[in-house]
Amino acid sequence: MRARISRECATHGLGRSKVGCGTIRGARAAVLRGRAATGESNDQGRVFTLMQSISATSTSSEARRRDASRRAIAGRSLLAAALLASTALIALPAGPAFAEDLLVDNNDQQEITTPVDLEGGVVNVGVSPGSDATLTISDGGELKSGVGVVGFSDAAKGTVTVSGTGSWDADDAIRVGFNVGSTGVLNVLDGGRVTVVGGSLELGSAGANGSFGAASGTATVSGAGSKLEAVNFKVGIYGEGVMSVSDGGYAKTTQLLEIGIQPGSTGTVTVSGKDSKMIIQGTTAFLGVAGSGALNVLDGGYLYSRNEVNIGKELDGYGTLTVSGKDSRLVTAGIVVGDGADGALTVSNGGAAEAGDTFVVAENAGSTGVINIGAASGEKALAAGSLKGADGAAATIEFGAGDGTILFNHTEENYGFDAIVSGNGLLKQEAGDTRLTGDWSAFTGTGEVSGGVLSVDTDFGGSMTVLAGGTLAGSKTIDGDAEFQDGGFFQVDISSTDVLDVAGTVTIGSGADVVLVSDGAMAFELGVTTTIMTAGEIEGEFGAVLADDVFNGSLFLEGRLSYTETTIDLTLDRNDVAFSDFTLTPTQAAIADAVDSLGLGNNIFDTFVAFTEEDDVVDAVIALSGEAHASTQASVVQSAGLTRDQVNARIRSAFALGSVTGDYAPLAYGEEAKAPAAFDQVAGQSKSG
Repeated sequence: MRARISRECATHGLGRSKVGCGTIRGARAAVLRGRAATGESNDQGRVFTLMQSISATSTSSEARRRDASRRAIAGRSLLAAALLASTALIALPAGPAFAEDLLVDNNDQQEITTPVDLEGGVVNVGVSPGSDATLTISDGGELKSGVGVVGFSDAAKGTVTVSGTGSWDADDAIRVGFNVGSTGVLNVLDGGRVTVVGGSLELGSAGANGSFGAASGTATVSGAGSKLEAVNFKVGIYGEGVMSVSDGGYAKTTQLLEIGIQPGSTGTVTVSGKDSKMIIQGTTAFLGVAGSGALNVLDGGYLYSRNEVNIGKELDGYGTLTVSGKDSRLVTAGIVVGDGADGALTVSNGGAAEAGDTFVVAENAGSTGVINIGAASGEKALAAGSLKGADGAAATIEFGAGDGTILFNHTEENYGFDAIVSGNGLLKQEAGDTRLTGDWSAFTGTGEVSGGVLSVDTDFGGSMTVLAGGTLAGSKTIDGDAEFQDGGFFQVDISSTDVLDVAGTVTIGSGADVVLVSDGAMAFELGVTTTIMTAGEIEGEFGAVLADDVFNGSLFLEGRLSYTETTIDLTLDRNDVAFSDFTLTPTQAAIADAVDSLGLGNNIFDTFVAFTEEDDVVDAVIALSGEAHASTQASVVQSAGLTRDQVNARIRSAFALGSVTGDYAPLAYGEEAKAPAAFDQVAGQSKSG
């Protein structure tokens, strides 16, 4: 049956459609107040085009209307129609009853600033191919609907912006970027609110199909008071999904977060900036389920997950989790890095990841997982972040049955890593100065040092390999073997007499060397042999003992190595470099030579002999010379003279009124030429004679 309009105003060119300016009437038709256009009723449904914001009621019962809305949600086709510019379209289902559906299409730009309740009806923004439709909800606008679709078909773009005091409550899912080739954008800005009461926020629903590209869906929550809440967040289902929470925005899911869900999909979620938060209140967060999923917590952002975060879930999945920036924080019950696929967790630039239970790395066979402290392997080193357990306790890390790695690639000079580590995995040290201080006794894997310094200050349960460019140090034990390849280094701190104990075999390449450093006064005695390493067996010898600026070695010492079957010993001797070789003046040289004559055992000599920087020698000589005391005394005398001159000048001026009259004495007086009353720093005047 064709709906009738009370007064025809124009024929718009929609086939047999009419544009009217009254009330649409017809059997079971909606009653629409405002200007409207009617379309033909057929098996595809009824389509109405509205030229203004409208309120809508229906003569059908509410129950039947909602039932019709559900049929619409299930995926009915829409009647193709061309629309007037700047209009809104309401698409109604075929059948005896229907709900009010809102469709904004073509290049329409519609705004809702008052309450609009579609009573379960569908919102479609950007339906026709080539469309670029926009719906804005602001200034007290309140939209209530069933399903929302933003960006419906190929080459169609839809944008919904909810800002200020605007809000959108959807009873069912909101799908942003729905079909192949579509683009959808949802913005929640400056205090706006969007709530998906009974369903999911879905970004990038469809994948590429032939010549049609993947659907693209983007959601942005930005600004203090802006809120986006849903039962689930699904970012990148088959297509491309991006979600960002920034500048104090807030997002919450009561069930789960999924990023990169199906093969070929990509999804990215970023929480950045102070007071920006995402809360996952329900089950698990999955990053890279079977697609590629990334979660970033940056620059002071905060993410909380009541249950675990799973990175790299299924066979084809790849997930990354990055926590970077001062005060950036991830708090969760546990983290799985590589479940059945590939996963990576990176903490850098002061960011912290906290797992109340355990960090599991490469949990199942066939998976790969890596924890990056600083940057990923081969990338430019970054400042380190941290891993923590519940309430700031030491983190617990377990390697599973897959291929797991902990990687240090950072810029810190003295980074302490206190985690409790167990299982069979790989420790890689690429850059930075790292000290292992946690419990590694249950670790059964291998350590690999290719750059920076790794200091074993704990019971290390595995074996260790030092590659070219890498440096190993330590004061505790290695339960397995240790190998120093050509170009590798063993670092000895001469400010302590600690010994590295290797239970297995130490194998030394001919191009490996020993490096001397000092963190304080020398603990070694000159000419006395001291053990620096013990082993079950020693094969090979170090090539040299180095003491140069590249490795912060001593300026005034040289070492000699000796070996037994199970020990490596070091004897330190004074080299032929004089303390005065690094001074700048004859007086400094004389003082340095005097210190040189004191010999080992004297506190001043012991301090000098352990210096590793040339500037340290000059600074120490100046401190001993007493020059600072003389300079201070001269400065005090000079300053006292200036103060005296100022006081005397002020007293003289008080009695030098001359012919001047007044209630207050002038600061200075002169009948003719004027001259400074104080000739250094005071800018008064006095009589010139």
